[in-house]
Order: sequence, then C-alpha cells, then structure tokens
Amino acid sequence: MRPLSESRAGLALVVLSLLCAAVGVAANVAGFSVDETWFLTAVLLGVLALATAVDEQRLANMPMLHPVEAWLARGVMALALVCGAIGFILGLIEDDNRNLWSLMAIIVGLLAVSFAMDAHRVAVARHSLLELRHNRDALAGVIAAAVGFGLGVFGLSTGLYGLPHSEAWLFAGVVFALISAAFMFDEHVHVVHKARRTHRAPFGSSRS
Repeated sequence: MRPLSESRAGLALVVLSLLCAAVGVAANVAGFSVDETWFLTAVLLGVLALATAVDEQRLANMPMLHPVEAWLARGVMALALVCGAIGFILGLIEDDNRNLWSLMAIIVGLLAVSFAMDAHRVAVARHSLLELRHNRDALAGVIAAAVGFGLGVFGLSTGLYGLPHSEAWLFAGVVFALISAAFMFDEHVHVVHKARRTHRAPFGSSRS
C-alpha cells in the first residue's frame, strides 16, 4: 500500500492546500479582502487530497471490474476542481459570487470522498466474498449526499440570481456532505473489519 506522501497527486494537493492556507493568513494579516478565497481553496484542496488517498488505495489494492469504478470518484473530483477554479478566479477579482462557487466546490469535493469511500467498501466486500446486507449507514450516506448536493445547487442558483440566504443554504449543504462522508466511512470500516475475520481477508491480513 502506498502512503499519501508517495502519491504525486495526493502530495501535490497537500502542498497546494498548505500554500493556499499560508497565503490566506498573509492576506488576512495584510488586510486584503481575498483571504477567504485562499482559505476556501485550501479547504477544497485538503478535501480532495483525502479523496485522492482513498481512491488510489482502492485502485492499487483491489481488482476493478468496470472502468466506471476507476473514474466515478475522479470525475466528481474534477467537477470539484472546476467549481473551485471558478470560485478562485472570481475571488481574485473580488466578484460577489466568489464564495458561492467555492462552497459548492467543497460540497462536491466531500461527495467525492463519499463516493471513493463507498467504492472502496464495495471492492473490499467483493474481494472477500461478503454479502452487503443491512447497509443502513451507507443508505444514510447516500441520502445525506443527495440532500447536500441539492442544498448546494439551490444555494448556488439562488445566489447567482441575487436572492438572499444563498450562503446559508450552501453551508448547510457542506454539513450534509460531511455527514455523508462520515456515514460512508463508518460503513467502510465495518466492512473492512468483517472482511478481516473471513478466510479471504484483504490487505494480506490473517483471520483473527
């Protein structure tokens, strides 16, 4: 298994996240109004570093049956980068809609974490010949992801049309997207522990 520090994409995202955070601190100390843009971009890149770590571990250690398994989470990550780039550019020119796009990017980035985590869970279960039953946490994660994305789209749309409270909807979307990732992580850990107790345990672990 390759650690995040040896992943070119993951390490690049980590370094860029730290640089953006440092620039945000400097901008805040200097009294510039673009500090929020740098901070939001740093958060997005950190979230994408997490998604990249989960996705690369799965692809490096689990067999892939369909190409969509490799590109679903990465496609969502790419969408998050596009939204983040729009927010970053608008932030540099101090456009009023800068935070809308950046918050939407963070929502999509957290959904990428959820998708990568869930894909890893399914791959572990398939590799260990486990039946996926009573996946209440996974279902809760899907519902939270759908609500988070819906709130994000609603907040972004209302903000672009100049309606009030758009950022409130987007922040609520961030919370739901984060909750989705939490549910997916919990279900993933449950499946991994169950797989380790089987004869065909993944990651080369022995039966306990």
